[in-house]
Amino acid sequence: MIRRRLIALFATGLVAAWLLPPAATARPRPDEAARAEAIASALESRGASQAAIDRMLAARLGWLRSDVGTDGAVAPMSSTQLNASISQPAVYYSTAGHYWIARAQFSWHHNCGLFGNTECWYADCFAQGNCGGPDGFALRSTRALNEDTTYFYTYDEKGNLTAWAGPDEMNEAGASWVTTDRLNGSQFPSGIGEKYNWDHGTLYYYFHVITCTGLRGAQFKFYSRLYHSWQNTSITGVGVSVFGFSVATGGGPDFWPLGNNTATVAYLCGQ
Repeated sequence: MIRRRLIALFATGLVAAWLLPPAATARPRPDEAARAEAIASALESRGASQAAIDRMLAARLGWLRSDVGTDGAVAPMSSTQLNASISQPAVYYSTAGHYWIARAQFSWHHNCGLFGNTECWYADCFAQGNCGGPDGFALRSTRALNEDTTYFYTYDEKGNLTAWAGPDEMNEAGASWVTTDRLNGSQFPSGIGEKYNWDHGTLYYYFHVITCTGLRGAQFKFYSRLYHSWQNTSITGVGVSVFGFSVATGGGPDFWPLGNNTATVAYLCGQ
C-alpha cells in the first residue's frame, strides 16, 4: 500500500526530495537536455499543452514536474515591453540521475505591424546581419544550489535550432547566456524569407540541493529574465545571484529587460 502511494505521488510530480530513497547522484548525460528539448519543441510546434509536455518528459526521460505553481507576488519589473514574453520556469526531478532541472523559455510575439501579422522583432532587426549587440537570457533561484551544468537553445521563426556553447555565467544561483541575435536570409517581404535566430529559446539549468537540513517547508523560488538590445547597444554580461539579476551594457541606451511577474515555487526539501 505504501509502495502504491509513493508511485501515485511520483506520477503527479508531487514527491519531494526528502521522500526519495537514498541514491548516488549522477552527472547529467551530455545529450539529455538536447533530447528533452527535441521532445518539448516537437510537442510545442503541434500546440500541445504544458501538461502533455510534462507527461512526455516523465515517460521518456523520467523527469517529474516538481514545482507547485507561482507565489502570486509581483516581482519588480523594469520593462513594459509587450513584444515578447517569458514563461514561468518549470522545475523537474530526474528519477534516473537524482538531480534537478530548471527550464525557462522566452518567445517573441508575431502580431505586430499594420495588419498584426508581422514578427515583433522586425522593428529592431529588419536588415540582414547582427541585430545590434548580443542579447541575454537568464534564470536564477532565491536559494543557493549546487550547480551542475547549463544548456541554451534558440530557434528562428522557421524552427531552425542553434545550440549555443558556453554560458556567460553559471553559479549557485543559476545561469545566464549572452549570444548574438542575427537576421539571416532574405530581407523582404517581411515574414517570408527572414530567419531570426532568437525568435524563441529555452535555457536548462541542472543542479543538486546542497542540503535539506532545516529546510523542510522552505520555498525555492525561480525567476527568468530576457534582455534585448538593438542599434549600437550590446548586452555584455548578465549576472545572477540569489538576490536578483544584473546587466552590463555597452554602446548606448537601446535595450530593455523583461522579467517574470511571479516566481515559480518548488518545495525541494518537502512541505
